[in-house]
Amino acid sequence: MEKLWEQCLRIGLLALDPRVQAKWPTATPWSGGPEGASEKSEPDFVFRLGPNVVIADAKYKVDEGTLDAADGYQLFAYSHLVEYAERRSDFALVLYPGRDGTELRSSVRLNRAPDGSYPLWMVELPFPTKRDIRTGAAWGEYVARLRETLMEEAVSWRTNRTRLSS
Repeated sequence: MEKLWEQCLRIGLLALDPRVQAKWPTATPWSGGPEGASEKSEPDFVFRLGPNVVIADAKYKVDEGTLDAADGYQLFAYSHLVEYAERRSDFALVLYPGRDGTELRSSVRLNRAPDGSYPLWMVELPFPTKRDIRTGAAWGEYVARLRETLMEEAVSWRTNRTRLSS
């Protein structure tokens, strides 16, 4: 299911940036030690949203829109290490599926400690249901709904990022 979710997100994110990159290579934060002692980690997506460089990580299981410690530290490292065209990212997203039949929650903004200058958005998005995959037309409607949701949410990400920069 995790791979399906990543594929859905890639299709949806193409609406925001047709050059969205999947599985972005990232330098490991640690060096030295035995060969392979420090595994590389990589965000699921890196893309541009207007002038901003964005890191997006797909999480299939998120408990009520909260970030567990391991995922939090993972995104913290990405926020310092990931570059796109020699430019560090401006903010990060955690993209997770909503439950079928429930209203999607608005994105929740977290701020990187200690100064709060780097936002991390927790974003609940529609996950495909059985009815969404029954026909090509139903799948097309799901993709359109996912893209529309992403585009609506992107307005708030951009707005809040602009306010931070001012």
